[in-house]
Amino acid sequence: MLYEYILYLQGIELGYWKRGIPATLSLLKDAVKKKSAVNISFSTFAKSAIDNSDKKQSTKDNLHSTLAVLNDFRSGLDFKDITYTFLRDFEQYLREKGNADNTIAKHMKQLRILVNEVINQGYMHADAYPFRN
Repeated sequence: MLYEYILYLQGIELGYWKRGIPATLSLLKDAVKKKSAVNISFSTFAKSAIDNSDKKQSTKDNLHSTLAVLNDFRSGLDFKDITYTFLRDFEQYLREKGNADNTIAKHMKQLRILVNEVINQGYMHADAYPFRN
């Protein structure tokens, strides 16, 4: 029983390590308290975060719309995949699909909201924030 729990904690620590986040005691405590999965994809996290947020339904619908477009662009997205280069590629994809500038800006804004939540929840290090400049 104790051995299994130690393995569970090591799995959490490994999940943080893979994302380049130092596994502090407070992060481990939070992960255990929340019983949240550490090794989840960006899409799974985003869907859960949207569904459990206290935002208006119209905002949730917009976020789900952006998530669907992201999944069409690149399914199985991991947190470490979201880089400045990824954002440029995503913007180019939206342009090729014939989206107007305002639609592209809307999706980028919604993606930024999701990335901020990822960072706030400790799934991505703040230094990896792709929306700088």
